[in-house]
Amino acid sequence: MKFWLCLIFFLCESVACLGQLTQESIITELNTQIKQRIERDYAKVASLNIRILNPDALVITSNQVVSYNASLDSISSLLGRNVLKINFYDDKSRNIGYKSILLDVMAYSFFLKTTKTIKKAEKIQSNDLESVYNEIYGQSTMFMQNISSVVGKEALVLIPKGSWLNINMIRAIPVITTGQTIKLHYSQDGIAMTLKGLSLEDGWIGKKIRVKSMPYNKQLIGEIIDSKNIQILDN
Repeated sequence: MKFWLCLIFFLCESVACLGQLTQESIITELNTQIKQRIERDYAKVASLNIRILNPDALVITSNQVVSYNASLDSISSLLGRNVLKINFYDDKSRNIGYKSILLDVMAYSFFLKTTKTIKKAEKIQSNDLESVYNEIYGQSTMFMQNISSVVGKEALVLIPKGSWLNINMIRAIPVITTGQTIKLHYSQDGIAMTLKGLSLEDGWIGKKIRVKSMPYNKQLIGEIIDSKNIQILDN
């Protein structure tokens, strides 16, 4: 085969060929493995373009070959151009040789980009974002893809218009904020008390934060029950 073999797969899972090991069955399995690896390391793949620049290396010329192993884990990033080693085995799982193939892999997905400047502590709305089709190579693994997982959260920093949305730029809105007046609930040896307190940290339900009891001006650690109540833990 004297031309480049170009395989383009859109939103599909490849199925490995059954029966005799062939060039086509290896290519089909490689596509599935590469897609899974990219989605594990980077992002969900919308489309995948795999070029094997020397496809003749995968032509099976010996009837002794019954299985193979592709050393995908030996490559730190499958995006771009890479040399992939393919080991071949006989029916007794003995290595009977290897071939090196030259891969050129391009993957694309949808990432979130801001349509306006979002101020620090501003609650993010769906119309503040757009989903943009872009090559995965060069994109950070921290970039966000799912709008529903972002809407309703707040910006941790000023996010300029046209920015790729990074997971470190946002957070869930705290149920209790620093400086908020709260109720501190304390119980020990069958005695329960409720005191007025002050939150010293932002926090969410179930999280432990530092608080200060107003009557005694003492710093304590408590677990957030809801937006107004903290259960004081043993100190």
